[in-house]
Amino acid sequence: VKNICQADVVIKPNVIIFADGDYWHCNPRRYEKPKTSAQIKNVERDKRVDIKLIEEGYIVKRLWEYDLLNRKEECKKSIKNMLDGW
Repeated sequence: VKNICQADVVIKPNVIIFADGDYWHCNPRRYEKPKTSAQIKNVERDKRVDIKLIEEGYIVKRLWEYDLLNRKEECKKSIKNMLDGW
């Protein structure tokens, strides 16, 4: 997306959805704070990417691995609500 990132889902013209792994992206419900260098790097990059995308006019939605696996209906509803408000 505009040489900023590789998104998991792009809904044209301006919605970006990421499916973030709990470990690699440090889901705050499972990890108090990033501990490994990979987690720290990913969390910092995610923040930078979100800021850049929002500045470019994108709507950014991040969904956690746990939720995608265990709360599918809530994830669908969250995406639908976001798109309905768009």
